[in-house]
Order: sequence, then structure tokens, then C-alpha cells
Amino acid sequence: MTTLMLVGATGLVGGATLRQAQGDARVSRVVALTRRPLPRHPKLENPLVISSTYPPMSVVGGGQRGLHPRHHHPQGGLAGGVPSGRP
Repeated sequence: MTTLMLVGATGLVGGATLRQAQGDARVSRVVALTRRPLPRHPKLENPLVISSTYPPMSVVGGGQRGLHPRHHHPQGGLAGGVPSGRP
């Protein structure tokens, strides 16, 4: 069985992806990070992300290389274990 991690599940494309994943027998679990709660579903785990805890967009990725797909961690580096000096 497959676990799918989905970011953007409240948007148009993310919502369609979520509905497909929930109806797909090959997907056993969907983890959807959102800012607001999603309707309950047996396959769905929906941790909420509080957007006010993130730094301004100009800080993300050091501001030199543009935006990085992961948010800047307050203690240094980027979330997900990627050091801040790497792209």
C-alpha cells in the first residue's frame, strides 16, 4: 500500500488529487498538510500548518537564489534536513 503526502489539498488541483487518492485502492493513507481542516475521511491525516509561524517570503532560501521549496527553519537551515547553504 502507498502513502501519499499532499501539499495544497484545498486548491483546485490539490483537491482533485486528494479525491482521486481517497478513491484509489492502491493508496492506503493520505497525509495532507493544510492551513484549514479538510472533511474527514478514513484514509486522511490532516495536520494543520499555522502560516503565521513562517518567516516573510524574502527570507526563504536566503533571498539570493529565489524561493526554496522548503520553508526556512527558525534555528537555521531548512526544514527537512537540508543545510541552508545548499540549493
